[in-house]
Amino acid sequence: MIKHLYLHIPFCLRKCHYCDFYSVSYKNYQQRIAEYFKRIITEFKTYQNLLADKLESIYFGGGTPSLVDIKYYKLLFENCLEKYINEQTEISMEMNPATLKANYLDELAALGVNRISVGCQSFNQDELNFFQRVHSLTDTINTLEMIKNNGNFLLNIDLIISPPNHNFTRAKNNLNFINKFSADHVSLYLLTFYEETSLYQSWQRGEIKKLDDDFEMDLLEYYIAALARNDYQRYEISNFCKTSNYCKHNLNVWNYGDYLGLGASAHSKYKSERWHNIRNLDSYLNQNLKIKPNKINLSAADLVEEAILLGLRKLSGIDLRLIMNREIKKFLESKKNKLVMLEKNGFLVYNSEKVYFTAKGLNIFNSVIEQILD
Repeated sequence: MIKHLYLHIPFCLRKCHYCDFYSVSYKNYQQRIAEYFKRIITEFKTYQNLLADKLESIYFGGGTPSLVDIKYYKLLFENCLEKYINEQTEISMEMNPATLKANYLDELAALGVNRISVGCQSFNQDELNFFQRVHSLTDTINTLEMIKNNGNFLLNIDLIISPPNHNFTRAKNNLNFINKFSADHVSLYLLTFYEETSLYQSWQRGEIKKLDDDFEMDLLEYYIAALARNDYQRYEISNFCKTSNYCKHNLNVWNYGDYLGLGASAHSKYKSERWHNIRNLDSYLNQNLKIKPNKINLSAADLVEEAILLGLRKLSGIDLRLIMNREIKKFLESKKNKLVMLEKNGFLVYNSEKVYFTAKGLNIFNSVIEQILD
């Protein structure tokens, strides 16, 4: 049964030029928010029979979930979620620093939300301007202070660490703020130029230059070392935490677990099936609700390769002693010569019990994983 739930809340004040997640203008769609949440409630009830008695994680992503009036979340919890949560359920919400009011935090805590992921992206104002964020550095500081002072939430800080002109001085400033607010969890992302974004178009026109690849890796290693000195454990390529405050929702994805996604553009996986909702809010609201839209039936080979691709993102890698990983073990045995070569070159560790990437391998993950799966 499914123990993890994702809800996509697509409303944003403004689209950031690097973002390829599905979002719509809050101003243009504000009048349809009530309709959207009613649709999510209907969709939830459609899949209710697939859910476990208690959920291990609920994740509100976006978009900007914190833009939405708390009354809609109350409606959702009362009609759907309350009986599926207990004290162990991780309930996370993504938040934009420009949207938070102190009383909103109290109301989220009353619903059971216990983890907040703040899209800080940078603690350097000129980089926030480059990212076209609607919040200022002052907004970020005020938001983090409110969350820490509230005391009911684990704090995730998300940063993009390779915008043009990023350097060690700016990196040090980012790290100082992480330590100042004692974040429980940190996510570090390299800036990706997705083809469908205006950032990509600007780069294609020569208006923006990417950081040099080698310097980007130097910066990443600087961040990793600095976080380690401050007791942050790297447990996945981009994710770090203190005192085992892992993100349960994301760990389930990397462990290739099942999850249900609700809302426009949301993806789901259950056993050997994967499906996703249409990437258009109007169509999501107006079309007849379909069961498992855009469904794909995964082959045995698909399941093995996807489990390897996701599992090796974790520093702990894949435990080959588990019965559930028997087919993965067979696949890797067929690639033994490649794995031995990669181990010899310091990219991974491979034996009869486990396979996992070294720090050297994780930092060029895509290149190494391609060699394994090819």
